[in-house]
Amino acid sequence: MLAKELLMPRPVVERGLDSIFGVITRESLERMVAAEVDPREALDHAVDLGGGRRARLLGPRVVFHSLAGNIPGLGIPPIVSALLARSICVLRDSQRQPWLTAAFVATLGEFSADLAAMVVPASWRAGDMGMEKLIFDLAHRVELSGSDTTMRSIVSRHPRRPIVARGSRLSVGVVPRESDTDQWHEGFATDLVQYEGLGCLSPHVIFV
Repeated sequence: MLAKELLMPRPVVERGLDSIFGVITRESLERMVAAEVDPREALDHAVDLGGGRRARLLGPRVVFHSLAGNIPGLGIPPIVSALLARSICVLRDSQRQPWLTAAFVATLGEFSADLAAMVVPASWRAGDMGMEKLIFDLAHRVELSGSDTTMRSIVSRHPRRPIVARGSRLSVGVVPRESDTDQWHEGFATDLVQYEGLGCLSPHVIFV
């Protein structure tokens, strides 16, 4: 069903979802929190800072993500990261893949209704300035993914607003002289065609 709805070959969908969920493990999330938060207990309750001071760490109250549609499951890591920071996640997924975010939120709901309630899938037609303004006024952090043209257009409408924009990427590959030819050409062939050549790590130039 996903391959049909996303208009992507099944192996691409499988590889994409395996890659996404492969990095979202308890161990990897614990490492990320340990690297970013000190002390980690401050995410859950106020902690002593010394000198009679106590404080609790809070992420942005509302994080908004607008996502590109060429990578299956792209909305899942932002949702997980926002929930780790105890932030509400408003997420506008690509109209090309409406199923994955809803399915992931439904799965969260089976585990915790509170967690699922903190994720708000949003959808509106491109060019709806009213909805865009409403969301931008609501969100404390805005992150956008898409083409450079789309990024420039949105950022230009909000010149005073800090926005994290992830547009097109230029990636390269390197093949050492002593490498196994069969192994590297198979790997690069996969990388070149995956996500229609538009993924963040799709190589544009290969140095041998």
